[in-house]
This record gives sequence, C-alpha cells and structure tokens, in this order.
Amino acid sequence: KLASDALAAIDALEGKQAAAKPLGDAFQAYEAAAVGAARAMIAKAPDGAAKVSAMQAALAQLQGQLKKYKEEARASIDARYDAASAGATRSIVVVLVMGLIVLGALGVASWIIVKSVWRELGGDPAELRERVQLVAGGDLTANLRVAADDRSSLNAAVAAMTQRLREAVTQIRGASDSISTASREIANGNQD
Repeated sequence: KLASDALAAIDALEGKQAAAKPLGDAFQAYEAAAVGAARAMIAKAPDGAAKVSAMQAALAQLQGQLKKYKEEARASIDARYDAASAGATRSIVVVLVMGLIVLGALGVASWIIVKSVWRELGGDPAELRERVQLVAGGDLTANLRVAADDRSSLNAAVAAMTQRLREAVTQIRGASDSISTASREIANGNQD
C-alpha cells in the first residue's frame, strides 16, 4: 500500500509521469515475483528457487529504476539549485549596479546643487557673513572681493550695496559740509 501511494504521489507531480510509469511497472513485476516466490516457498514447490531468482531479478530491476529516478531527481534538484543560485547572483549584481547608479546620480546632483549655491552666494558663506556683519556695524570701508564676471551673486549684491552706501554717505557728508559752510556764511553775514 505504501509503495502504491508513493507511486501515485510521483505520478501526480507535474512532469514526473514519464518516470512514474517505469517505476510502477518495475514495482508491479517485483510484487508479483515476490508473491509468487513466497507462495512457492510456503508450498515448498519444486520451482521455488526459480521463483526466488525471478524475484531477485525483479528486485534488481526495481532497484535500478529507483537508482535512475534518484539520479534524475538529484540532477533536477542540482539544476534548479544552480538556476536559483545564478538568479540570486544576478539579482545581487543588479541591486549593486542600481545602487552604484543611484549613488552616482545623487553625487552628481549634490555636486550640481552645491555648485549652484556657491555660485548664488559668490564665495564662502563664512566670509560673506563677516562682511555683512561689518556693513551692518557701520564699517563701509571693507572692500569685498567680487569676480569680474559676477553680477548676480549675493556677494556681488552686498558689494554693490556697500559701494552705494559709501556714495550716499559721501554725498550726505558733502551736503552737510555745504550746509555747514552756508550756515557759517549766513551767521557771518548776520553779524555784519
């Protein structure tokens, strides 16, 4: 019963029907020879030795079929293992390559962003902060270094603002000097 169930299970597997038929035939031949040999031995029949020899031959054929089936099963398992291993290796390589591509893209994007920010600032942020603090503190004498082709950066805007503030302070000073001179002349004229 157990052997019949095992053969039925093999026959139910997809693609194993071709292997199940020879195994089933070899098992049935062995089973028939074994039953015949057992009956001959119980009955002490004169052809008992021949039936035992037939049973042994059927057993050898069954064992040969089982060995062949095991070898085919082992080869199938090994082939599937190799395919799975190759697939896993491919997946790992693809993940690594994709990771490197993403890292490269992120690196390029970061470089572009940093370059853009530096271009917008026009220089080192720490130096620019110091210059703005000097101007905010009233020191308009600080000369800001601006590249010749830089017209749009924050550094260029701070330099232009500082220059215009200097010009405005110079004009206010000139105007206050003129007012001071005019008021002295008026005062002198009033005394005369």
